[in-house]
Order: sequence, then C-alpha cells, then structure tokens
Amino acid sequence: MIYELRQYVIKPGRMPDCHRMFEDVVIPLFEELGIRVVGFWEPLEPDGRSFVYLLGFENAEAREDIWPKFIAHDKWLAEKASWTEGAPYETVTPTVLAPTDYSPLP
Repeated sequence: MIYELRQYVIKPGRMPDCHRMFEDVVIPLFEELGIRVVGFWEPLEPDGRSFVYLLGFENAEAREDIWPKFIAHDKWLAEKASWTEGAPYETVTPTVLAPTDYSPLP
C-alpha cells in the first residue's frame, strides 16, 4: 500500500467552494473509480486556507493508472467547466508516501 498526501492552498474566501466540490463531485468520483480515501483535514492555522487529504493505493502502478481516468472523467470535466471564478485553489502539492516497516497503517 502507498499513500498520496495532497496539500492545497485555497483562494481567499473559496473554502466553501472547495468543500462543495469535494462533497458533491470528488468524493463520489473517487468512490466510482475505486480510489481509497483515508481522510480530509483542515489544519488549524490563522489563515484558514489549507486543505489536505490522504488517499491509499495498492501500489504505484494503481496510482499511475487511476489519475488519468479521474482527470478525463466527464464528471470532473463538468466540474472544472463550472468554475466561473476559476479553480477554488491556488496550488496543490501531491506527495507520494510509502509506510515504514513499523508504521501501524496497512
């Protein structure tokens, strides 16, 4: 099992748009494509613009196979087309992680 940590910087005032996007589109699409969601978090920080989530994949090949399917999916393309003010986030930083031998994660 490998994990992908995705860290977003949300545009000022756009956190509600981010939450709507994940709740209405991204999570159902992850479920449809078989992407394992570990969790979503908003760090407790003064600016309130960070959003992170963690995904699990069986291996690197599974991860590499699934992202092109997500990006090309009609539901994701429709979501992006609906962004009249652009994406709700400024940046996204993905980090692929492998658990250590002593990690309690599966």
